[in-house]
This record gives sequence, C-alpha cells and structure tokens, in this order.
Amino acid sequence: MNASAAISPGERRPLTASDFELLFEAGALDDMRRAELIDGDIYGMSPQTNRHALTKSRLGFAIMEQLAAIGSSLQAVVEVSVVVAETSVPEPDIVVSSYKGDGFIPADMIALVVEVSLSTLATDLGRKAELYAAAAIPEYWVVDVNAERVVVHTCPRAQGYAEKVVVPYGEPLVSTVIDGSSIDSGVMRF
Repeated sequence: MNASAAISPGERRPLTASDFELLFEAGALDDMRRAELIDGDIYGMSPQTNRHALTKSRLGFAIMEQLAAIGSSLQAVVEVSVVVAETSVPEPDIVVSSYKGDGFIPADMIALVVEVSLSTLATDLGRKAELYAAAAIPEYWVVDVNAERVVVHTCPRAQGYAEKVVVPYGEPLVSTVIDGSSIDSGVMRF
C-alpha cells in the first residue's frame, strides 16, 4: 500500500509536467483559454492582440515555407506545449521539431523555439531563456515586436545561452541548427 505524503500548512508542492498533462487531459484547464506550467505553477496566458497574432502567423508561415523549400523533415507548429523540465511546460509561439506523436513535445525533439514578445519581453529574455537553455534546446528566438528586432540565442548551457545575436527586421534570420534555412525577418514588419 502506498503511504500518503503529508503536506504541512503553508507548504508549496509544485506541479510536475505529468500532473499538468493529466489536468489538461481531464479537462481541469478548460476554463483557461491557454495555460503554461512554469516552475511548478500554472499561469493563465494573456489574450493575443492582432499585432502579436499577425507577427506570429507571418513568421510561422515563413518558417514553414523555408522548411519545405530546403526539404527538411522538421515541422513548424504554432502554440504547442513543450516539456522543458520536470516542473515546466511552457507554450511557445512557434516550435520547430521532429516530433510526430500526440501530447506535449519533449525538449529533446526541438530544434528551435520562438517567442513573440509585445508585453512579455523581460520574461522571454529572462526566465524562459533560462528554461529553454537548461533543456538544451539548440536555438531560441525572441521576436521583440516593439523594437523590430529578433534576439537569437544559441549554444545552450545550464545557466543560459552562451551566444546572443540581435537581428533587426529586414535582415536575414539564419538558423544555426537548420541547415540551409534563411528567413527574411522583414516579413514581420507592419
């Protein structure tokens, strides 16, 4: 028989990725439009503005076209949950992955993660960059819509990405992990 685990008053027990997936599958998160698990806590995500959605759509489409043009077996997916740690399941704006299964995408099957940032720049460049780097995701792009630039992170380490390059809109976005890919970042300009 399993012994029950006692929780002391005021003690915090973070949720795990498995807990989060079970809650999702059971419909417990249905009242939330979208949700992420970060460091064991569930966060409801803000509604998207037209500017955010258009930027994400344009870049997602450009990535999909580029993958097809170079004959890559990778696929680009918009708004999918990814397991990056035992207690963290963020939902990036775009994920480029080799994963073909059901459920959340495991970090070890991800080549590139993209976050489009209008009001979440500090989190996207901070905690999320730490999570993606610690999960060894090879490349991470933060689209800073307000500054019309993309911050490209490469060379993941346990403490963060070792390399960061800023690409202004209009310059080519060249992936370091997807051979032969180059995207005109100007597609995101309004």
